[in-house]
Amino acid sequence: RRCTRDMGNTSFPEVPLEDGWQWLPGSDWAVDLKWGNVDADGWCYGKGFHSILAAIDSNAVSSVDTHTTIARRRRWVRTRVCTSADARRTLHSRMEDTMFERHSLQERLRAKEAGVRALAEYEARRRAAAGSWMQAMEAKSQGLERALERQLQDLRQLHAFMRERCQADNEY
Repeated sequence: RRCTRDMGNTSFPEVPLEDGWQWLPGSDWAVDLKWGNVDADGWCYGKGFHSILAAIDSNAVSSVDTHTTIARRRRWVRTRVCTSADARRTLHSRMEDTMFERHSLQERLRAKEAGVRALAEYEARRRAAAGSWMQAMEAKSQGLERALERQLQDLRQLHAFMRERCQADNEY
């Protein structure tokens, strides 16, 4: 359903249904207020239609119109009823396929989440080990610096001693 420039609504075109289906008698198109994060009139807002469509499933769309939103969308629904056994079987088959696909996707999601958790745990252990290794290297480095400082001090003392000794030898 499209809005006209003056924001008035044009009528819905007749939507053909598959064989074995008909619109519920007396039903009419209505704004779906339950489909996501929408305002009281059923609108959701975004920075563009693509951002709205991408965010609908994650409920990341906004129900608030701000100065940064340039697109809005709302969903219209109408009730249909199944009128034939063939259509019911087709619907039942589609529902089973959908349930199987949903279960399969949930299993894949659980596996990926487990992989992400394992990777995060590995990374935490790696960082801890790297931190321990860095601390050990820092301690060794500091120990070496202290040892080198002591050796340099000893060399300076030896140099001073040798200079004094040479001066004493030259005086004789």
